[in-house]
Amino acid sequence: MMRPIALLFVLIQILCGMATPAPAAEDTAPNATYFGTEGGSGTARAVRFQLENILKDRRARALPLTTNTPIKINVSGIDVAPAAGDVAPAAGDTLQRAIQAYRSALDEVRRDRRLESFSRAETLFTQVIADQRSRTPNLPPSADLYFNQGNAALGAEHLGAAILAYRRALVIAPNHRRARQNLEFARTLLPDWVPVPEGDALSFGSFFDWMQTIQAGQWNGIAAITFLLAMALAAIHLRTDKTVARNLAVVFLIFWIGVLAKTWVHRSDATERIAVVTLPEVTARSADSIHSPATFREPLPGGVEVTVVDDRDEWVRVQLSDGREAWLPASAIDLVAP
Repeated sequence: MMRPIALLFVLIQILCGMATPAPAAEDTAPNATYFGTEGGSGTARAVRFQLENILKDRRARALPLTTNTPIKINVSGIDVAPAAGDVAPAAGDTLQRAIQAYRSALDEVRRDRRLESFSRAETLFTQVIADQRSRTPNLPPSADLYFNQGNAALGAEHLGAAILAYRRALVIAPNHRRARQNLEFARTLLPDWVPVPEGDALSFGSFFDWMQTIQAGQWNGIAAITFLLAMALAAIHLRTDKTVARNLAVVFLIFWIGVLAKTWVHRSDATERIAVVTLPEVTARSADSIHSPATFREPLPGGVEVTVVDDRDEWVRVQLSDGREAWLPASAIDLVAP
């Protein structure tokens, strides 16, 4: 049975080669930018930067600006090399200005000008993403673009926008190590009383991590091809009575059932409306009215991740990661699924 299983594994790799994630950069990449906090405030919501000895600060290991596709950015300087045909001239110019603003922010000593440059970079990265979505509505932007947007937002001290961008990057590429790393760091900047989603507790190895990068539409195609192969092998077994064909048909049928289950899970996940509070702070209410009493003693800060369970006019009822519920203005949140 080992040989049919090995053949099946090779077939899956061929079918889903486009889903294989790009190699991750090393944590100690040259000129890497690390985010850290100044002082001892454990509940501060704003991000502070340590520009001195940043590579020695191992408390927070946020990694540098980088994209692989469709716009290629190699940060070790910063060198930009858009692939031919991937980027429209206007989008390429916007990307260049975004990177320049990001680099200017890293070199800026004055805090007000640094925040201004990071905010400008965030706005420009957002525009690049919007241009990509308008040009190719059926193809999501690169996860690395959202990662860059999140880094710029984090530098601008827009914690809600940063967490939202990292979450969107992980929707596109669940195994994006740097986006997950920066997300975990950004969550530590929330006040202690705010619940945060628990991270992945288990890792089942590179094969299962690779499977997480396959999109729902690709699983549907894999299911169809697997079923056809199983039926073809079953027909060969009936005509030739070959044991190998029978064994392979059984393996493909089992895998087909697993793919159907995985597709169902993707659809279930898609119905869950995850959102992030993007306003600096918002008062959570006990009902869908501005005159309703506050649910918590303090406003919810930007960056809180919630699940939308109901919506009514301009209000949404949300559930925090610890199960508590409250009503928020719909304008205070943005859905992770754009």
